[in-house]
Amino acid sequence: MTKEWEQKILVEQPSWDGELLSLKQEIAKLYIEKLKKEGKVAWMASLLDGTIEDFLLSEDQDILDKIGSALKVKFWGQVLGLKEEVISEITEMKAQLWSSETDLDTLKSSIVETGDQTAFSTPVSTTSMISSSSTSLTTTSTIVAPVVASVEQSWASSKRYEQLKWPEKPDPKVFDFALQWYEKLRNDLRNSDYLTIVDYTKSRDEDRMFVINMKTNTVEYLVPVGHGKKSGGKFATSFSNGVGSNKSSLGFYRTPEAIRKSRTKKWSGLLLSWIEESNRQAKQRGIYIHPGTVEGSEWCFTLPKEATEIMNKLKGDSLLFAYYPDSNYLAQSDLISDDSSIRTAA
Repeated sequence: MTKEWEQKILVEQPSWDGELLSLKQEIAKLYIEKLKKEGKVAWMASLLDGTIEDFLLSEDQDILDKIGSALKVKFWGQVLGLKEEVISEITEMKAQLWSSETDLDTLKSSIVETGDQTAFSTPVSTTSMISSSSTSLTTTSTIVAPVVASVEQSWASSKRYEQLKWPEKPDPKVFDFALQWYEKLRNDLRNSDYLTIVDYTKSRDEDRMFVINMKTNTVEYLVPVGHGKKSGGKFATSFSNGVGSNKSSLGFYRTPEAIRKSRTKKWSGLLLSWIEESNRQAKQRGIYIHPGTVEGSEWCFTLPKEATEIMNKLKGDSLLFAYYPDSNYLAQSDLISDDSSIRTAA
């Protein structure tokens, strides 16, 4: 930031804040065009320029920062066709944009000089972009198809989220994660009518289990649900797959065909099957959806209200996603793995 700009902001002239943001926006756009010119961004990423621009211009740390570099590499690589070194470069540019030590005019000039200014006003054809791309993206369907599918999935998720019927919706990024797995498993699920999301970023006293009717695109139930007593008090912050840990496990589960009576308790419930390594011992641990208070769960999904109605809707092999932005889980989750294989219910 130039000394002149610093002084004008210090004397509290709000218009200069707007001009500062406008300059940052201009730099971000020039930088994205420079990445395209250099072939560092796959051609399909031009459809998602706004995603990169939003990241660059967001002063607060967003979810891509919070959940760790491993996830950022996988997620951005999958959706935008970016290599790890390009993601590092974009992250560094963001740091420069928001550093008080940066002279933004000089930064802008350096981008223009290295990016060949003529490229910023002349559209680059998709054919030339493909041939020059350092990601070696070609027109062969086997390579382009996954990128196209990721972009289409992003559009579909956004549209479906906007159309969800209910005064309160799940977090949009959590919904996007859940929908990706739902779409992968839908043809294999015997009960694909429902998708359940448990958002552990909310307290146990809040409505945090979203039971979504995928046929009508409606949040049919929104209720509190308990977590493992050693995962935390009102908020769950610690998770484990270990037998005897008394902690909840994160990730994707499948429900059983029928409600069954617990062998050692008075209630009946749905004994869940694992899909991911993060909940591999679900059956051995006896992780159920069952009636109970939110304070009284050992490691199950306990429902203080509407338990019978919800269990009857979810039985028969439906999908449940238990979410918390735990860096270890998110970095290792099969959801963002390059391996597209999935585990069917036991």
